[in-house]
Amino acid sequence: MKEKSVLIPWKYFGKKINISDFTHIRVYHACRIEDIGEYQINGLQPVNETTALANALRILGRFEKSKQRIESKFRERWIVANEDPLRFKVWLGLKKSELLGDSCHYLIYGSEFLNNVALDLGCRHMLKTVGHAYILTCEIPLKNILPSWLEDLCYHIENGCECGCGFSVDRVLPEEIIKFEIQNRIVEDPLEGYSKVKL
Repeated sequence: MKEKSVLIPWKYFGKKINISDFTHIRVYHACRIEDIGEYQINGLQPVNETTALANALRILGRFEKSKQRIESKFRERWIVANEDPLRFKVWLGLKKSELLGDSCHYLIYGSEFLNNVALDLGCRHMLKTVGHAYILTCEIPLKNILPSWLEDLCYHIENGCECGCGFSVDRVLPEEIIKFEIQNRIVEDPLEGYSKVKL
């Protein structure tokens, strides 16, 4: 078995890399966390209908009193989500700076799916009060990344691309999360005209 060797992208920006020299890549995930223990036990898992509905009722029920209305908006959004299989993956970013920039809505509102349901219910702004903003540092086995995604990642690293580069995996195991960083900073909300938000 090959010894673990982690590709740390920023160390190689603008340089040629031989991907076969590595077994893992260090990447990042942005979210809002209510209970770190859940992530330490279960890692990062894609959204599924049962847990997503339970979370919607539990979280949005604090701001919307009608259970039927939450369920109705949830069902509408779930039908749309089912049209895109990539929605049911765990998304990661190559650069932490991207998660603090144009993709910082994950830090502000959390789950994209829940964000959309809350938007339909008129209470998206309240998601800012749920949990705390975190960036998770992950070391993902290269064998778990689709070849097309891996090729794209290598291109971005070797060309020192300034733009962000995201990709998906089926899940992230607890042991693949190596760091939890709570975010206490001001960011610009890309969903609200880049208005400033304190995390």
